[in-house]
Amino acid sequence: AILRSLGDLEAVLGNSEEQINRFESAIELETKSNYIRFTTQLFLAKAYFEDGQSDKVDSLIIELNKHNLNRVQPPARIDFYLLRAKADLKGKNFNEALFRSEEAVKLAKRSPPTPLLVDAYGLQAEALSSLGDYEEAYNITKTINETNNFVKERARISEEAMGKVRFQMTAKNR
Repeated sequence: AILRSLGDLEAVLGNSEEQINRFESAIELETKSNYIRFTTQLFLAKAYFEDGQSDKVDSLIIELNKHNLNRVQPPARIDFYLLRAKADLKGKNFNEALFRSEEAVKLAKRSPPTPLLVDAYGLQAEALSSLGDYEEAYNITKTINETNNFVKERARISEEAMGKVRFQMTAKNR
């Protein structure tokens, strides 16, 4: 878990090589314990994808498919579908990318809108556009804007509420 967190930190800092090293170290440790976590493999696959190492992404996708996806938390499953859709788009498998992005949208719509839903819609629109269905891609683009505005407004309201609580706590402490 610590190595995964350090890998995330390296990603934020823009150190993709070090990020990959951290995730690979985490998998190495998990292999020794005979329990490799889905999320660790997913994070490494995403890092490889961002680094342009398609062959390694493909081999990790095969490993990730061995997991029982019904036992994986929805955000990680959505992330997995998004990764597969991106890989399919890059490989020009537009129908597969559309299918994966639709799966991500279905799963993401089960809870309040998040940036994952916005990403899923974006990949869905890109796949539709690649398949020549420009009208539906445009409609999804409008949905992306509405969803994104909703997510931003909810974040603003939450931040405003937290600011009020901080102010009240400071006033109480004084």
